[in-house]
Formats: sequence, C-alpha cells, structure tokens
Amino acid sequence: MLLLSIAVLAACTCYDAEARQVPERRIVNIVNGFRGTDGFEIVKIGKVGLWALRSVAGMSDEASDPETMQALKMMKGIDRVVIVDYEEASERESDMFSRRIRSALSSVDILMSAADDDSSVDIYGTYDEKSGNVKNLVLFVQEDRALVCVFGRLSMNEVMKLANMN
Repeated sequence: MLLLSIAVLAACTCYDAEARQVPERRIVNIVNGFRGTDGFEIVKIGKVGLWALRSVAGMSDEASDPETMQALKMMKGIDRVVIVDYEEASERESDMFSRRIRSALSSVDILMSAADDDSSVDIYGTYDEKSGNVKNLVLFVQEDRALVCVFGRLSMNEVMKLANMN
C-alpha cells in the first residue's frame, strides 16, 4: 500500500497533458498470452472481485479504522487489478514477457523510477491535472520479475489523505 501511495504521489509532479494512455488492452493481451506458462503466476481481479473485497473489508473488525476506511474510498475508482509474478519462469520466457511489456509501455511516460542495490521499479500512468486523478497505474519491477497493473482511476486527494495517516 505504501508503494502505491508513493507512486501516486509522484504523479503529482510528473504530468503531461499530451501523455499517452497506458495501453490496457495490449497489456492484458500480453498477460493472457502467458497464462498457463510454467513459472507465471497471474492474478486478475475484476469489478465484481474488487466489489467483494471492498464489501468484506467494510464488514471486518477493522472497518471502523480510519486508514481502512480511507483505503476503501481510494479503491472506488479502480476497475481491475492484474498482478503477474514470473520469478520462477525460464530465462527465455521471462525475457520474452519483459520485452513485450516494455514495448507496450514504450510510448507511455514514466511517472517515477526508483532503484536500490538489487532492483528498480518503473511506474507508469497518466496524471490528469484537472481531475486530480491518476489513470491506469502500472508498476514494473523487471529484476524481480513482477508486474502490477491497477486499471481505473485513483484520486490524488484520497491517496494524499491515506498517505498522511501513515
């Protein structure tokens, strides 16, 4: 959750009115092409699944917790989440997947790139200054062989409130 907050906060300072949208359909097609491939763990959560998660979280004992309530508000604009862990994939399959994802994201502006000793994370998305939303956030950690896509919109106001609670 903290990484997501940092990524969206970075979007405040990195916007471009002419920024190209994250190619959601293309990314989903690439991911679908690797379904069933050895070493690929793919999790997709659509609108119904997200609604169920929000409902369960809203009924939990922690539902009265201000941070939980703020996180639930922040999730309202999310349409679907796609997570790919391909750490156990063969070198060949891993390289192929990474090349295809990089190609799909090549025309999209990087909102933020962060690195440490072992790996780096590239965060893509489109920030709309007028609405204060980030649309279609993608976190790509090539060295760790992970991809996280949050399709939909995230309200910067809601993210800022959650970040200030931590």
